[in-house]
Amino acid sequence: MVDNHHTTSAPQLPVTFRPHYPWFVWPSMAMMTVLGLIPLWAASHTLTASPDGLAAVIETHLLMIAMGLFLLAFPALLIVSTLKGLPTLEIDQGTVYHRSITGRVQVIRLSDYAEVSLGEAVLAKGYQPRLEAVPMQPGDPLRTLPLRPFVHTRADAEALVSLIRHAAGERPKPTPTQAIQQKNHTRREWRTLWFIIGGATILLILLKWYD
Repeated sequence: MVDNHHTTSAPQLPVTFRPHYPWFVWPSMAMMTVLGLIPLWAASHTLTASPDGLAAVIETHLLMIAMGLFLLAFPALLIVSTLKGLPTLEIDQGTVYHRSITGRVQVIRLSDYAEVSLGEAVLAKGYQPRLEAVPMQPGDPLRTLPLRPFVHTRADAEALVSLIRHAAGERPKPTPTQAIQQKNHTRREWRTLWFIIGGATILLILLKWYD
């Protein structure tokens, strides 16, 4: 694990960042594991107690089994990714490599973009900083990279973005057209968020009316 506070202050490249999870992540994963085991235990107990055996459990407790496996998937993914050393963020001269918690690799060639900037994901809880890179070629999509869990405060995120700018070298500032592209990307995320909230509200109203 790399100490992000010391690394971002030194412009020595390449440098690799590894996740630094808050202390409460692990108790939360332990609690989720317990919550996931409860429905699985209940389904297993019903299986052994039912005179009809497995067929009865599949008919009456399939949802319970699926819920337990769904809850267990999160701590399992975190443990496996931690053992594999994922996710990682590598900053080299002119290039940024991001390997996600599932192993997916994203590469940003900084020479293809204007000066990168610090943004924040809308569809997420808490502070979720991200790197935003506007392409030099008109029509190309905005590129983003998540900076959590490598940093947890805005000061750390700004220092990390400064390090990436150092790796990029001299890059032009985003033009007004490129700045509009960034704003439109954020507006789409806000519209998606309000659509989700509105859809959930309508669904709750319909369920209450149905009851």
